Amino acid sequence: MKVLITGSRDTAPEMIEKAIEIVFWCRDHGHEIICGDASGVDTHVVETADLLGVPITVVGSYKMRVRTLKGKNMPMSMSYLGRDEWMARLADRVIAVWNGYSGGTRYTFMSGLKFHKPTFVIDFSLPKEKRQENWNED
Repeated sequence: MKVLITGSRDTAPEMIEKAIEIVFWCRDHGHEIICGDASGVDTHVVETADLLGVPITVVGSYKMRVRTLKGKNMPMSMSYLGRDEWMARLADRVIAVWNGYSGGTRYTFMSGLKFHKPTFVIDFSLPKEKRQENWNED
């Protein structure tokens, strides 16, 4: 399964912990990761996937800002929103680690819904007990 992990640039430590937890879950279940090339969540996903040997494709828009050392780097000649939509179309599942206001992350998970992909939004602007945490159910 190809899992798109998307997330906000402006992050709190607990958001990074959640992103890393998702990478471990992907490794343990034999899933591939698709990720963007932004700072914040994306950077931690790429670094952790490389460290754990999880297959990853990092998709950039124009110039790659974050690169994988062990997976595939795919610079795309399109806008960031076009790239985000393309990643959602390619994925089998979309998991968003969201700060509650990042427009790019919102656009990406809305694209997952648009393409009828199982889409899970872990919204860190909500109290912990109200966050969607069923992202790891197969």
